[in-house]
Amino acid sequence: MPHYENLNMDRMVTQARKNPLINPYLPEDRDLHKVPRQWFINVAYTVLGEPFAGWVKSEIENRNEELAIKQKLYIEMDPEIAKAFHASVNISSKSLSSSLSASYLILTLSVDCSDQWSLSSSLESRFETQENAG
Repeated sequence: MPHYENLNMDRMVTQARKNPLINPYLPEDRDLHKVPRQWFINVAYTVLGEPFAGWVKSEIENRNEELAIKQKLYIEMDPEIAKAFHASVNISSKSLSSSLSASYLILTLSVDCSDQWSLSSSLESRFETQENAG
């Protein structure tokens, strides 16, 4: 688990203790500060399972979102290109031909209309060559 400010021991203990099932597995409050962070995380994931894991995932996503906004990491993108990009990012690495098709689609969309047909023909022949070779 990453060492993010929003995933410190105090917040994790507070979140975990919302479910009383974890209490028998934790030391008394006065000794809790002596417990290694990784031990606590292992106990919380084992005893609480998905609810705790979901909370951690949510905290990580929130942190990443705040960081992206704060550091201006977002870019503006045409909705059609964004849709093709997300489709190409969310595929299995085993399906190379789908990845190449998505790349081909993005390149075709980004080329001026006058050059589109010559570029698409060139890419299409390269794609077929790679597909036949593999």
